[in-house]
Amino acid sequence: MEKGEFFRLNKELEKNDSKLLANPRNSASGSLRTLVPLQNRKLHFFAYQLFNSALDSQFTCLRELEKLGFAVSPDYQSCKGIEKTKEFIQKHEPKRLNLDFESDGIVVKVNNYDFYPSLGQTSQVSRNGRITYVAEIKPVTLQGSTISKVTLHNYSFIRNLKLNIGDKVAIKKAGDVIPQIIQLIKLTENIWLPPNAYIKGLSQKNIEKLYQNSLIKKPIDFYQLDQKREELLKLEGFQKKSIDNILSSIENSKKKPLTNLLIALGIPLLSSVKAKKLSIFYPNLASIRTIIENNE
Repeated sequence: MEKGEFFRLNKELEKNDSKLLANPRNSASGSLRTLVPLQNRKLHFFAYQLFNSALDSQFTCLRELEKLGFAVSPDYQSCKGIEKTKEFIQKHEPKRLNLDFESDGIVVKVNNYDFYPSLGQTSQVSRNGRITYVAEIKPVTLQGSTISKVTLHNYSFIRNLKLNIGDKVAIKKAGDVIPQIIQLIKLTENIWLPPNAYIKGLSQKNIEKLYQNSLIKKPIDFYQLDQKREELLKLEGFQKKSIDNILSSIENSKKKPLTNLLIALGIPLLSSVKAKKLSIFYPNLASIRTIIENNE
């Protein structure tokens, strides 16, 4: 969608007291997804790729698209070597801001298709089910669009930034398009409470007190608190009755269904549905261990 067309449409929408369009890019993609015919929104299509085994390069691909009547970028060029490529970029990059439509920038491609298999090819959605990490954030407006999800790239990116649920982050649009996290602003260090071993009275606040007073350091320590009644009584907010209730609830947590334990173990590929089905046929961990050892 051209910038002029975008402004024209927004003027019409404003006259009709309708919701305004965010930006030309989102307006174009939104127009394609709507079920309502929108011939009055003058969209332009540029072709960049043609899947034809007879073509041997990106340059010949664009030439073929032109012959077939498709609109292509008028400024494409085959450059030999890095220096020629840099010259092309330096010449055409200033023009980008004056284009009639929004642009991410200049795309550099290897021309010869024969090199593609050895260089490697990637896609946003992998055919083999590759995991894509995405962060859900509080919706914010950035460059005319509302952002609620941000790419996390891969696990190493998450680990290096030390991201946690509830953290405050700074984001930007890479190439004016893809929202991504660029900085961790504040660590909240939220404690995650697993839902499968619910222990009444053991709130996050109480867990923090137990940890700060060195009564617990790891999960198994909860099941040894009955040996530390005297230490518990010394803590602010812990009375005999509340301690009895917590210890009783901890004892009851040992009697949770096998399904809860299997889910809590976090076994790869074992979903909650599969855990429920497994616990129907095998009543305890010993029976599951037996079938594993016997390769049944």
